[in-house]
Amino acid sequence: MLPVALLIIAVPLAAAIPALALRGLRIFELPIAVGACLFVILLLALPAAGGSTVLAIGSYQIELNAPLTILGRTLRVRDFDRYALILIFSAAALIFPLSVRANQGWTFVPLGLAMLSALSVALMIRPFVFSALALEVAASLAAMMIQVEREEAHEQHRVATLGALRFLTIVTLALPCFLGAGYVVAQATQAVAPDAATYAPAVTLLLIGFALLFGALPVFTWTHPVARDAPPLVTAFLATVYLGAITFLFLSFRQEYEWFRTSPLIVSAANLGGILMLAFGGLTAWAQRSFGRVMACGLAVEIGALLIQAGLGTVLSIEAIAIGIGARAISFGLLALGVSLLRQEFGSDEFDTLRGAGRRLVWAPLAIGIGGLSLAGLPGTIGFVSRWMSIRSLALGDQELMMLSILASASVGIAVVRGLGALLEASPTPSPEDAPATLEMEAASRLETLRQLVGDVWARLKARALHLSVIAPAVTIVWVGLAPHALALLAQSIANGYTFYR
Repeated sequence: MLPVALLIIAVPLAAAIPALALRGLRIFELPIAVGACLFVILLLALPAAGGSTVLAIGSYQIELNAPLTILGRTLRVRDFDRYALILIFSAAALIFPLSVRANQGWTFVPLGLAMLSALSVALMIRPFVFSALALEVAASLAAMMIQVEREEAHEQHRVATLGALRFLTIVTLALPCFLGAGYVVAQATQAVAPDAATYAPAVTLLLIGFALLFGALPVFTWTHPVARDAPPLVTAFLATVYLGAITFLFLSFRQEYEWFRTSPLIVSAANLGGILMLAFGGLTAWAQRSFGRVMACGLAVEIGALLIQAGLGTVLSIEAIAIGIGARAISFGLLALGVSLLRQEFGSDEFDTLRGAGRRLVWAPLAIGIGGLSLAGLPGTIGFVSRWMSIRSLALGDQELMMLSILASASVGIAVVRGLGALLEASPTPSPEDAPATLEMEAASRLETLRQLVGDVWARLKARALHLSVIAPAVTIVWVGLAPHALALLAQSIANGYTFYR
């Protein structure tokens, strides 16, 4: 008997080794990473025969719910964890291929796979105290991913970046909260008749710990330093995979522990953190003057909406959270891809530095436009679906929070439009003495410019044809083969996994 939990942990770690060895050859590195994610998704998506067996290979049976015991601690794929892991690995499988065009440093793929393994342990392990230890391991890996851009792309800044230090410090500060909560729960279980007051200190400590993990602090949080220092796709990875794992860990606590689910502090704390993050992101986003800071403000808005939805815990809010992970993977992924192209080409993502630069790059403005406007929830984008579901769940309860969410998203959209306007700004009109002497010279110049543009696009298409020939089948498998089944499992999880809310 082989537990699926063992494969979920081992497969990404095993794939990280050849990905690290082949880190200079993305044509091999990326299929390994995407293949590992798809294999885990396939194991979790297969129907369980006889209640647990998902696959039989000879005399070996791969059991979905079989426990895995490591050092006396149990890891098991529960029904809720199954759907959460499908969404997290699917988001990673969407973000990894985007690095084929933009260099994110040698750590992105191998350490991203190792981080997936650590986050999976955090979701599956019990007692929950050890989830915090797994998250600390994931934060250590993320810190190395964050500071790689300063060390590789900016040789003059070979110092520990503030983003890596801030992220690791905040996750480390959450660790004592989980340890203290675990101690309080252990003492409460030994009481004759524990009541809500007995578990109140544990609830308070857990809420503080989750607030730190979410980055739900407008001041001294990790969102802005990480968006400034980290490679953009690393920021997208943290915004999607890391925050997704933290959200599902929070929801699993609400599902598993009644003393945590019934506490009145949860909704109040979640709303407070959500309002602060929405207000912070909404008030500052429109005035930003760089795409990195726009990403940070958009991330703050997403965290605020995520906190409010997690605090509600209704079926509609769970649907919004699940769809939001996929929407963030696409929105942040495309936005990060565009920012990476700008930083590689011009060494900056400041609006003033990049005025008119978008006319020389085709893909960067396109990626930023699609990803940024999707992040703002523009109708017609995937982000609008997530934002609409979030607003629909809020409309049943708090109208003020709904309006705050809409205004914060609109502020992000204004910042994206301002940045695109700077990118696509027309070149200054030449003075009469600088103008061509004759119409024939002007026409010849335009024809030569058009010829050079066509030649440059054709050369780039030929250079990327080999990459696309490898990556396209993997992406096709994700969307065409597995995505419908994953969405069906998600719908089933909403119907069956949260029946206690009804």
